[in-house]
Amino acid sequence: MSQDGKIFLGILQNVTKNVNNKKWSCLIDGCGQTAINSHLLQVNGILNTLVEKGHLIQFKANDYFHMEKKGFLSFRSLGIQQAISEYLFCNKHDTEIFKRIEAKEIDFSTYSSQLLFSYRSLCSELRKKMKNIEMYTRLRNSNTLNNRSEQFISQEYLDLEIKGHNLGVKDISTLKLEMENEFLRDTAQNFIFKTFRLPLIKVCVSAVFSPIHPGSDSIKKAYTQEQPLNTVFINVIPQADSLYIIAGYHKNCFDKWISDYIDSWDTTNIIDLQNNLTNLLTTKVETWSISPALFGQISSEGKKNLKAYWDNNLENFSSNQKVNFNLFENIN
Repeated sequence: MSQDGKIFLGILQNVTKNVNNKKWSCLIDGCGQTAINSHLLQVNGILNTLVEKGHLIQFKANDYFHMEKKGFLSFRSLGIQQAISEYLFCNKHDTEIFKRIEAKEIDFSTYSSQLLFSYRSLCSELRKKMKNIEMYTRLRNSNTLNNRSEQFISQEYLDLEIKGHNLGVKDISTLKLEMENEFLRDTAQNFIFKTFRLPLIKVCVSAVFSPIHPGSDSIKKAYTQEQPLNTVFINVIPQADSLYIIAGYHKNCFDKWISDYIDSWDTTNIIDLQNNLTNLLTTKVETWSISPALFGQISSEGKKNLKAYWDNNLENFSSNQKVNFNLFENIN
């Protein structure tokens, strides 16, 4: 690697570290307090169903110096306090807002539970986009990069990423405000959710995604900002003997693809469930964790296939993505 290349990667590494270590404010408007590290799915009753010896496995980004050899993402063993978490709310709001779903026994089929799980997923996506804007803005304004950036990353690319993420923040903020109006002020139910109770597979997911349909106006819509992009909220929640799927959308921001996708989880066939989970983890979301024991049962070929797909499709948001392997075949 050239000296300029090493300098560029060093800047990327430092900017990313500084952005991640920044003291972010609570996402509740008007709060202003420092956000704590919030678990997207609570430790007691959910994450502790996956944990072994205090750890679980998560798919995490590699540092920039190792991406050439290791790819963008790798499997990591994380302590439960660091797993599937983000700096979202101050301690007061994190405690008060989610009190209803921190109980020992949660009814995953109630609208209030579905809404709160989805709200936390949405806020996590908002924070990620805010961090990306901060990172791209710092890179664009870096004096050290002024003479090197075009060789590795263009100003045009940085401006486009900042614009795209700002539009994403606007979309998410609109949905976030509607959710807050519902659980804080008991307004009308504008979100549609379904909960499915399925055979236990020891994985968890808390995420949102916006499918882009090839040949449609989805990409154009993303930049015209007529209304928020069609968005899927998905939470995969392991319990002692079952796996719960909470999936939903805003009633004005969906299409047939989304309703069909959500209905695809309504299955009693274990192979269909395994394939659905494989496609979700491989082509749709990166915020997920898996128990170490189950991870150990997945074949080396399956792990290799998943990682290779992510490395080759990191910015692929097409709704028609599917993989031809089953991560969970032959597991006990």
